Amino acid sequence: AESAAVAYAYLQRCLHFIEGTDVECLETLANDSLQAALMDFFTKKKSKLTKSFFPDLFKKVPSLVPAAFPTLIELTVSARSPYLQNEALLLLGSAAQMIDADEAKSLFADNEAETKAMLDSFAASGARKNAKLTKRMAVIRALAE
Repeated sequence: AESAAVAYAYLQRCLHFIEGTDVECLETLANDSLQAALMDFFTKKKSKLTKSFFPDLFKKVPSLVPAAFPTLIELTVSARSPYLQNEALLLLGSAAQMIDADEAKSLFADNEAETKAMLDSFAASGARKNAKLTKRMAVIRALAE
């Protein structure tokens, strides 16, 4: 996990310091590796990534948050366990608070069907007992509707 974090930090630094390089290509590479890391953490039982990796990464590189939205929305419904679905929801809620509200609304609107499935899934689950999760869900619901 540490080597993944170091490699990712290196890629992000490259985005800002390499002159004459196709920045769009580097951004695509960084976003693809973020998607792969999210899928690895939420779908593989033996993932070496920790749950603190993504919030730390988003704090260090806020420009990655929009790229994570579609995958996080999908994972709130499809993660391998209800616990990880809730973790994806918590991460999505904190990510939504890190970016501009209008941008977050746009990202939820771009993934309308998945967002509706996520909201329906949360409403049907017994997750309301978790105060932190309920608070994050209120933020998501306000932005998504």
